[in-house]
Order: sequence, then C-alpha cells, then structure tokens
Amino acid sequence: MKIGPVAALILSGIALCLLVLAPLGWRLGLWRYGIGLYWMMPVSGFVAAVAVILSVLTLARDWSQLRLRDWAMLFIAFALGAALVYVPGQYWYTRSTVPPIHDITTDTDNPPTFSAVLAARAAEYRASQINSRLIQTLEILSPAGHRRTSCPLCAPKRTST
Repeated sequence: MKIGPVAALILSGIALCLLVLAPLGWRLGLWRYGIGLYWMMPVSGFVAAVAVILSVLTLARDWSQLRLRDWAMLFIAFALGAALVYVPGQYWYTRSTVPPIHDITTDTDNPPTFSAVLAARAAEYRASQINSRLIQTLEILSPAGHRRTSCPLCAPKRTST
C-alpha cells in the first residue's frame, strides 16, 4: 500500500475536524471566538491545501501503480480537501473585499442609540467645520483670482454644509 493516498486522506480528515471544532469549541466554552475563527479556520484551509497538493502529486507520480482503493482514497481526499480550502478561502475573500460592518440591529421597532458612533460622527463633523473655515480664511488671504488663473482645474468646490 502506498503512503500518499493514506496521508492525503488523513490530512483531509484533520482539516475537516479543525473546521468542525472551530465553532463547536467556542459554543462549548473551550476557547474564545477569535481562536476558532481567526486561527483554526485558516489552519484548516492550509492543511486541506496540503492534502490537495499531496493528492495531485501522488496521482502524478504513481498513477500507473495505484490500485482502485488508492484511487478512491485520493479522490475522496482531493474532493474533501478542495471543499475545505474553499470555505476559509471564501470567508477570507469576503472579509477582504467588504468593509467591516458595525452597529447592526435587527430590531427595527426599537433600535439602539449607537452612542459611540454618534460621538465619533460629531467629532468628524467638527473637524470638517474647522477645515471649511480654514479654507475660507485661506481664500480670503490669497490674492484675488490667484487660484483660477494659476490652475483652472484646481478651483475650489463650493458646497453647502
């Protein structure tokens, strides 16, 4: 019996166990949520990727010497590993392309006040007011028509605040 098919199948099984244990251990109180999500899920993906690579290498190297049982183990290891690479990879892709969302509520009848966000937005609003006053002061101090004659594309944009 070849060691490649067995090793690939064992690695796929380990990856599956890691992916199943990540949220289960958190729900049972064995570890924090971040351990399962940010440590165990990516490790599951890497172990599954190694299983897929080992399956392909074993098929490429020993394809003529493999028996039906070895082919079945390699097929299962490859399919399971590819699926397990996809799950953490899809989460990583979604997390990298979508901005993080905070202050979400499902209670539309009585939503929370989001007091921390309101304070941050008020500080941002004050900063924008200070910046607009500074720009107005600089426009008053600059020579008349200087911006328009030096660079017509750099004209100040007038907005209502």
